[in-house]
Amino acid sequence: MTWSWFQRAVCIVIALCLDLPLCASAADERSSLIAELSHAWQQGRSKDIADRFDEALRRTPHDYRIHKAYGDFLTANRRNQDALAAYRRAAELAPNAIDVHWATWSLLDRMGAQDQATLSLKEVVRLDSDNPLAHLRLAKTLRNVDRLEESVESYRRAVALDPNHLTYRLQYARALYDVLQYDAARHEVETVLARAPQDSREWAAAKNLIGVVKGDSSDKGRRDDSNKHIKTPGKDMAVTGKQWALARGVAWQLMREERFADAEQALRQVLAIKANDHKALYDLGLVLMELGRYEEAIPSFEEGIRLTKFAEWYPDSVFQIGRCLAKLGRWHEALARFARIIEIEDWREEFMYAMSFPDLAKVRAALAEANQHVPPSERVDAAEIERWNREKKAAVPTVEEYTIPPFANGKSLVAPIAFPTQVATLGAGDAQGWFRQMVPARGVTQDDLPTGLQEYMPIEPTDTFLPDDPEIIIVFTLTSVPSDEITLTSRWMVERVGAGPRNTLIGTDVGLLTLNDKSGYVRLKRPKDGWPIGTYRVDFYVGDQISAYTHTAEARFRIVAFLQTR
Repeated sequence: MTWSWFQRAVCIVIALCLDLPLCASAADERSSLIAELSHAWQQGRSKDIADRFDEALRRTPHDYRIHKAYGDFLTANRRNQDALAAYRRAAELAPNAIDVHWATWSLLDRMGAQDQATLSLKEVVRLDSDNPLAHLRLAKTLRNVDRLEESVESYRRAVALDPNHLTYRLQYARALYDVLQYDAARHEVETVLARAPQDSREWAAAKNLIGVVKGDSSDKGRRDDSNKHIKTPGKDMAVTGKQWALARGVAWQLMREERFADAEQALRQVLAIKANDHKALYDLGLVLMELGRYEEAIPSFEEGIRLTKFAEWYPDSVFQIGRCLAKLGRWHEALARFARIIEIEDWREEFMYAMSFPDLAKVRAALAEANQHVPPSERVDAAEIERWNREKKAAVPTVEEYTIPPFANGKSLVAPIAFPTQVATLGAGDAQGWFRQMVPARGVTQDDLPTGLQEYMPIEPTDTFLPDDPEIIIVFTLTSVPSDEITLTSRWMVERVGAGPRNTLIGTDVGLLTLNDKSGYVRLKRPKDGWPIGTYRVDFYVGDQISAYTHTAEARFRIVAFLQTR
C-alpha cells in the first residue's frame, strides 16, 4: 500500500504536534530534500535556495538537520550572524548533534570569536570524549588564549587515550614545561627517547626538547617570570657591565705580559662579577697551568664546558684537561682526552672552531707520549681513529630531494623518502606557523571577496570520517596573504592503522597559493578499497621539495567504523 500526499502531510503534522518520531517515508523525504538543497547551493545553483529553505523551515521548524543545512548555506554566503543563529537553533533542538557543534566552532573560529569557539569545541569534546584528536584541538585552542593550565588537562586526556602516540606525549611535555612542571615535562620527554626508534621523527623532536626541559635554554616556560633571572636590577646593570669589561681587559693585558699571578687575581675578579663567563674560566685554566697548579686548572676548564657544552672553546678545553692529567701522571684519563680530540678533528672545518681548535700535531704528540705510559693493550692508535673518521664520513648518505608530482591521486606515487623528511612538530597539529586554522572536512566552498581575495570555507568540518567517505579535504586559512606565489605540497600518511605498517604514504596533493589567496585546501580521494580504520596525518611542505627544512605543519584525522550524529 503506497502513501498518498495527504497521508504523508497528516503524518508530519501529527508528529510535529505531538513531538513524535516521523514516519519512515516522511523522514526519508525530509532527508532527500536536505540533500537536494545542500547539493544545489554547493554546485552554485542558489537562485531560489533561500526561499526553499524558508519554506522547509516554516513547514518543519523542529528538524535540526534543516537548521544545520540552512546554517551551512548562510555560512557560504557570508551571512555569519544569521548562520550562527541557525546553528544555535539546531543545537537547541539536538544538543548532542556533534556535527552542529563542529560547524558552529568552525564559523566562530573563522570570525575570531575565540571564547565562544572554545565553548563549541568543548561540546565536541563532551560528545566525543574518547577521541584524542578532539582533546588535542581543544588544548591548542586554550593555549592560543593563554589558558595554559586548562590546556595541560586536555593534553593529559589525549595521552591517556592513546599513550603509545609519542607526538601527543611530546606536546604534553611542552605544555607541562610552560606551566613550570619541569620534572613532569622531563619525564615525558625521556619516556619518548626511551620508546622512539632513533631514526624517527619523534626521537628527533625529543632530542631537541630534552635540552630545553633540562634547563639548558633561556626558555624557562611561558609561566616563568623572566625578571627574576636578572641578577642586578635597574641602573646597576650598566655599572656592573662596565666593571666586568674593565676587569676583563686588565686580565687579558696581564696574560699578554705573562704576569700570570696577577692575571689570576684579575680573572677571579672577573668571575666574581660574572660567574658564568666561560671565556674567563677558560683563561683562568690556562693561567693556572702556567703557574703549575694543574689540579686547580682542571675544574676551571670543566666548569666552562658545563656552562656552554660544545661552545668554541670546547675542543681546546678538552685538550688542556688532558695535558693537566698527563702532568699529574693520570695517563689513562689523559689518553681518553687526546683520543677525543682526534675523533672530532673534522670540527676544524666549522667556522665556530676554526680559530680555537688545538694544533693536531701537538695532540698526536701528546697522544703518543701518553701511549708510552699505559699497557700495550690499552694504547690508542691515532691512525686507526682517523681511518674510522673517514669511513664514518663516507657512510653518511647524501641528502636527496624528491619532487612531488601535482595531484597524484590515482597516479603512481613517489618512492619512499629516506628519513628524516621532518621533525615532529610540537603544536596540536591543527594549525601552526603559516596557518591560522587547519580543518579537515567533507566539503569545501569558495567565496570571492569584494577585495579580490579568495576564501575557502569548510563544509561539514570534523576530524572523524567513515571508510566510505568519497574524499577528505583539509581546508586551511593563512595568517597573512602571501607576498608571492607559494606552492604547498601535502603528503598523506597512514599514521596508525591496526597492525599494519605505520607512516605509510598513501597520496599527495599540491596547492598553489597566489597573491589573491588568504586560504586554500588540499584533498585526497578515497582509496579503491575504502579508508582503513585508524589515524592519518597530512604533512605540509612549502615548495615542491620534501625535506625537514621545508616541512611547515601537519594535520590529523581519523577513520572510524560508524559516526555519532545525535
